[in-house]
Parts: sequence; C-alpha cells; structure tokens
Amino acid sequence: LDKCTLLITNPPGKTEYIWTDVQVTTSSTHYVPKLLLPIDDRRFLTVPQLSTTCMHVIILIHDQDQVIAFNISFKQATLRNYVFVGNRDRIDELLENKTFLRLQFKMGIVTSTDLDAQAQVPVRKLDFLSDRQIIDGQNLRIAIFPFEPNYIRESQGDPQAGFCFTLIQNMMANYNFTTKYYFTWGRLQQYPNGTWGGPLGDLLYDRLDVYVALTHTYERNPWVWFTSHMLFINYYFLTSHPQKIIKWEATFYPFDFNAWLLIFVTVLLTSIIFVSNFKQSTYVTIFERITFAFYVMLQQCVTKLPKPSWLAIMFIFYSTIIVCCYNCNLVSYLTFPAEEVIPRNAEELADATDYRTILMYLPGGAGDSYFKLTKSPKYVSLRERFIYERDFLKCVMEAALNPKTACICWDIVSSGPIAKNLTLNSAFVPLRGSLPILSTVVNLALPQGSKFFGLFHHAVGWLQNTGHFDKWRQDSVDILIKRGKSWLDAGMNESLYQKLDKAMLDVVNIEIKALDFRSFVVPFTLILFGTVVGCGSFIIELTTTKLKGVISGFNFNIR
Repeated sequence: LDKCTLLITNPPGKTEYIWTDVQVTTSSTHYVPKLLLPIDDRRFLTVPQLSTTCMHVIILIHDQDQVIAFNISFKQATLRNYVFVGNRDRIDELLENKTFLRLQFKMGIVTSTDLDAQAQVPVRKLDFLSDRQIIDGQNLRIAIFPFEPNYIRESQGDPQAGFCFTLIQNMMANYNFTTKYYFTWGRLQQYPNGTWGGPLGDLLYDRLDVYVALTHTYERNPWVWFTSHMLFINYYFLTSHPQKIIKWEATFYPFDFNAWLLIFVTVLLTSIIFVSNFKQSTYVTIFERITFAFYVMLQQCVTKLPKPSWLAIMFIFYSTIIVCCYNCNLVSYLTFPAEEVIPRNAEELADATDYRTILMYLPGGAGDSYFKLTKSPKYVSLRERFIYERDFLKCVMEAALNPKTACICWDIVSSGPIAKNLTLNSAFVPLRGSLPILSTVVNLALPQGSKFFGLFHHAVGWLQNTGHFDKWRQDSVDILIKRGKSWLDAGMNESLYQKLDKAMLDVVNIEIKALDFRSFVVPFTLILFGTVVGCGSFIIELTTTKLKGVISGFNFNIR
C-alpha cells in the first residue's frame, strides 16, 4: 500500500495526449500510473473513485466553465488531493465556486500565462505525502472495545491477542507507528443536550485518534468517519439445546385417532357377534365370548374358540398384525422421542411467554436503540419482558444451564464468555443461536477530517476482502476455548463441569432416550384404576355380605 495514483485531467487543446510523459514526470517515487485524459473523456469516468491507496488529481484550468460543470470529478471530496493549475484570474473564479469549497485537500498553482497546447508547467516539482509517509513515526491513541475476543489479556494483564489487537499490531509493524492503547467504552448514546460521551466523545474532543470495533449506526454517522467494515455481526438470542421430551401420551402415538376408533369398533362388534350367536356350544361361556376379543388383543392365551370359528380365526390374524405394529411403533416413540420446540426467531420468542428473556445490556448500543425505538407490537411485547443484565457471563450461563431461558446479545460479545467459560469440547457449544434479529457491521471510527483515515480505510477493506478478520477472530476464540478447557478440566468449578458434561451428553446421545416413569404413565394409571375399582368392589361385596348376615339374623330374632 505504498503507491499513489497521479491523475492529470483536462489538458488544453483539441488534440488528445499532446503533452509528453516528460512534462508530467514527477520527482516522487510514489506516483505510479501517469494518466493524461481529457476531462470529458469516457475513461475518466471509469477511474476508481476509491483508490486502494491514495490519489492526487491535477486539474489544468484553461476552460473555467468546463471545470465547474464537471462536478463528478469532485465526488470523493475528502479522500483526494486536488491541485488546480492556471492563471490567477481563473483560480480566483474557482475559489468562489461551492464545489471547490467542498474539497478538503486542495491547492492552486498560479502560472504567468494562460495554458495552451505548448504550455510548459513545472509539474515535476509537485510532491505530496502518501498515506504511509503521513503516519510514519506517529504515536496514535487507539481504543479497542473492551471485550474478548476483541483483545485477550495475559495473566499479567497486558493484551496478548484478539482480532482487533492483532489488526493494530500488524499495521504498526507495516507502517512504522506506535500506539498507546485504551480499553474503554463508556456511554454509547447521545446526551439529551446533543453532546456525546464514551467513544464518540473521545473522538470528537481529540482524546482518541482511532476507535476499533464500533458499530456503524445512523445516529453516529454524522459525527465521525467510519472505515470499511471489519465484520458482519448479528443481534440474536441464545437458548439451551432442545430437550428430548417423553410424554405420557406417547402410549397412544403409534396409531392416530381414526385408527384407534376403528380398532375399538372392530373389537366391540366382534364381541357382540360372539355373544349374540345362540348356536354356541355349552362349553363356551358368555364370559369367554365377551372376553375373547380382548384376550387376543392383549396377547393372552385362549383355549376355546367361540362361534363362528372362521371369524375367531380371522380376528386372531387381525390382532397379530395390529399388536406387532403397535409394539414396534411404541418402542420407537418412547426411545426416540420428539424434540422440544424452542423459539427460532424474535417473533416466536415474543409468542413464547413462558420463556424468561434476559437482555445483555449495552446502554445506547445499536441493539438497545433498536428495541427502544421499534413500534412493532411483537417486539414491544418482547421488550416488556426484558430482564436487563450487565453481567454478560451471567446472561449466557442462565441461558445455557436453565430451560425456558433466552439471552439476547451480539454474537461478537457473547462468543468470548461462551468460549472461555462454557466450552468443554471445541466441537460442542452448549447454546443454540437464533436467526438474527438484526445484522450490522463493525468498523474503525476516526475523527472527521483525520489525516489517517485514508490509510486505515483502505487497509481494513483489503484485510476484510482477504478474510484476515475472520481468521483472526477464530484464532482468538480458539485461544479462549483452550484457556477455558484447562480451567474446567482442573475442576475449579466441579458443579459447572458436571452440568456442561450432562448437557453435552444429552445432545450427543440425541438419538436414544432411556425409558423413564413417564413412559409408563398410562399402564400404571390403568393398574391403579383397576386396583381402586377392585378394592372398591371387594369392600362393597364384603359389606353387602355382612349386611345380609345381619339382616338374616335380625329377621330370625323377630320370628
């Protein structure tokens, strides 16, 4: 990034390219392509408006009206150095034009005569500092948003790693400047009187030169300059993984309602036919006729076939198929149960009123402003349930270890606490993220008019396009995971370790669930019901017998 582009426009004369390369050669080694284009040339419109390094534009003033009319050349009024060459009268006219006033870096060179096709302009004496030369040897005051993995401290407290820290360290090595680091964030929103505190206040009131990893929002945009984005970040919520649920109704799941109704009607009609058949032999009692169908369906042994025999044989075959299907499907429903339904987006979370909703609270942040300003009924109802939590680790732990709990947060902020405190295995994260509520970008912020903006802007854009930020961020998360695993494996928090281990096993062994009491609610209920009915019948029968005896004795005494 040590090359600048020199763009010379609007040469005099109708003959294109009448000027020679000798006349536009400069003494600076930083000027690479020497472009000589008429100001109305079509190729001038295709010159990149944002050079990957820097651009100096030399405009030769021989036709004032043409220069003023062609405002497209001033699009990047704050990112280019403009030099106007011409006689004093023409430059004075240009100074009165509003377009000229918008240019931040500008200068004029007065010639003694009007420019013509044979004019000799000492362009070779013009020289500008490149972005590299501007920052060389400077000591910058740089603040980093103070959360892991933005930066990671050593045990002594000094920063060691982190994708934001790595960015600055690499730029220091490549561009030869030094840095005084600050790790602060303060107030993120504007005061009622219109002033700013926190990061924007430090940038506005010359207490910082660069702030790293600040979200680009509508409210902040007019006050500072934001570079190309570093990363896309998502505002979402975290919940624990869905649990496998065994319901007592699973006993009835193998067949749907229509199938159960058909089975019941079939058994009932078959029993009625057996009972109503008067041609039965005397050795098949009424009770055996009634219970035959139920015995067969319950896989009980029957020694006598009621009449008609062909119907009894067909019913045995029918019951064999039904019972086999039921047994197979029942085991599937009990050992491979369905997952718990958890919210996957903000609308579903708003409808899930049984969920505790914890907001990882960054006052004045983009997420906080979003929920405060929204008019959507769904989001308003969700906002009314917020539990504001400033302890970011507590927010993610509540979501990871408690059912029916959601933690709303930025993924870039939550990744540090999760990696460092809740990760036993790098392949398993004990939390599930939702679909994004909103997405935005994080950038570097610099004061308006900063002479370092061009360098940071283009460097960040290049690093983002080449995937460096994604790689550095993942490296930082891996460091935190390694530290967290050593801490957890050492048994410093045995209770947390056991909870995380159990959660991991529940998710890893997600295919099979052991049978528990819930699997047998229906049969135990039937047994209990039968026991109660049997005991009641026994008590009634015993009471009736005694009453009969008492009554018989009473009648005998009367006689």
